Amino acid sequence: MDETSTLKSRARVALSIFFFTGFFVWSLYFYSYISLTYPHAIPDKLVVWGGLIVASSFLLVGFIVLLKDKPTKSKDVVIGFVFFFVWSLGLMAIPVPEGYGEGVLGIYFLFLIAALVLYSKLRESRKKTNQRSVIDQRG
Repeated sequence: MDETSTLKSRARVALSIFFFTGFFVWSLYFYSYISLTYPHAIPDKLVVWGGLIVASSFLLVGFIVLLKDKPTKSKDVVIGFVFFFVWSLGLMAIPVPEGYGEGVLGIYFLFLIAALVLYSKLRESRKKTNQRSVIDQRG
């Protein structure tokens, strides 16, 4: 490795650590803000959703910077974040009956995991199809 690539790699790691630290600082600030603003009440769904989106944005940028030029493409990370953003909008729309919040939100989270697994299977099948077509063209 030459000196410039080592310097770029270190800068990328430092910038990624900065964004990961931003995630933790934001999380602590947001938790204290919610605790002080709503000491005896449940905060609005929109407030909590906004805080989660800001926190996950810090994580997104941190991972994009860290994973640049790695086997995981930044495009996949951005697609995953957009899907997470759209999926998270449903958190505000789901009617949660009193006493069943954890179960309903847990099932909704399982939908996110199932969607990610299906996307992974789609990527694998496309990769296999592309490999087969390359082999067919050669043979």
